[in-house]
Amino acid sequence: MLGYVYTCLWAFIAIYLFFAAIKVNKILFLGAGLFTFMAVWWFVNQITEVNLFDGTYGIIFRVVVAVVLALFIIFYVINKKKGSDN
Repeated sequence: MLGYVYTCLWAFIAIYLFFAAIKVNKILFLGAGLFTFMAVWWFVNQITEVNLFDGTYGIIFRVVVAVVLALFIIFYVINKKKGSDN
């Protein structure tokens, strides 16, 4: 049951970041993509018998999240150094 709560949470955050990216900063599209990925992963974990947070699937999930977060930080720092909002 809690997995569905996380699915909704990640989906709402993704939707918020998508609309915020349109108004505020394009870099938030990367965050919206990450939270969409997380929402789909949590949802698939709930509807299938396979535990997607253990073993190889868990490693894949953690690597994807780590790479996207690293890219987000890199793009954020580059964007701040340029002094631009877009």
